[in-house]
Amino acid sequence: MGVSFSMAYMKFLKHVEKYTKGLDIRKLAAVGGVVVLILMGMVGLWILSGNPTQNTTDARAALVGLTAQQGPGLNEAVGEQDGARLSPEAGSTPVTVESTPIQAAPTPTTVEPTAIPVAPTPPTSPFAPPATRGGVRIPAATVAIDPGHGGWDSGAVYQNPGGGTFTEKEVALQVGLRVQKLLVADGLKVVMTRTSDVSVGGSPKGAVGADLQARIDIANAANADVLVSIHFNSSGSPTSQGTETLYNANRPFSAQNQRLAQNVNSALLASMRAAGYASQNRGVKTDQSTGRGQFYLLSSGSTRPSRMPAVIGEGLFISNPTEAALLKQPEFLDTLAQGYADAIMAYFAR
Repeated sequence: MGVSFSMAYMKFLKHVEKYTKGLDIRKLAAVGGVVVLILMGMVGLWILSGNPTQNTTDARAALVGLTAQQGPGLNEAVGEQDGARLSPEAGSTPVTVESTPIQAAPTPTTVEPTAIPVAPTPPTSPFAPPATRGGVRIPAATVAIDPGHGGWDSGAVYQNPGGGTFTEKEVALQVGLRVQKLLVADGLKVVMTRTSDVSVGGSPKGAVGADLQARIDIANAANADVLVSIHFNSSGSPTSQGTETLYNANRPFSAQNQRLAQNVNSALLASMRAAGYASQNRGVKTDQSTGRGQFYLLSSGSTRPSRMPAVIGEGLFISNPTEAALLKQPEFLDTLAQGYADAIMAYFAR
């Protein structure tokens, strides 16, 4: 501000010197008074505004205004050209700038995704049949699996060369439980006549008829579609071997009995052959052909006969050392169980 003020003052003095030559003392005194007033006004404006550039401009404008008020003498001393240069431009319009209020950015709206209702999955029955098995649709069915003997009835017994015994009842149960697992996995309902080493129905020791009748009653009560009894053969000759399946030909459903027996016999042979053992095929036989009459489990002569096709499978000879050794292997028991399961599924696939 100091530099601008000094320059303005020096310029002013030059004007005064130029235009006061030849003036009398009264005019000079008047000019001196004006100078003092101008200087005081410029200092006051500078103090009030604090803007050096604006102060200089305002002071010069004030100078023009004061000279105009002093009359013709002062106008002649200052000169109209400088007055015009220091005045605002004619016709100029002041610009008014209106401040625009700053609006806050709108808060983003969060759109919650609409949940799409999902239809609940209907419960599935553990016995629902699979759509197909081997390309063939399998209907819903109930199968009665009867592991032969049990409890006080050991069935056939094999004497181990090193001591101890190996019984038909324990092997039949192990195979029967495996068959149950396979059939349930295939979608069939399975009812077991026994799942542990017990006689069925609490029959007393020696009451074979009561034990067998209890097995038939379980199958009938479950409305089973078939009854498959799992057994193993025995002979006084250790060389006797092979596989056979028995059925009764004197029932109203004898044709179904025979077909089920054929399925079981063929599937057992095929499963063992696939496992590396070619069992001798002793064939499908009627119970009467054995020379022991009709078997209680299969015949119509029981107190309450079965109401469904039924067969007895004789997988191998437990009295044969080679086949007895196979029956002690869990993997081979899996093989026999697979044969029974395949036979039953094939029966229902027709």
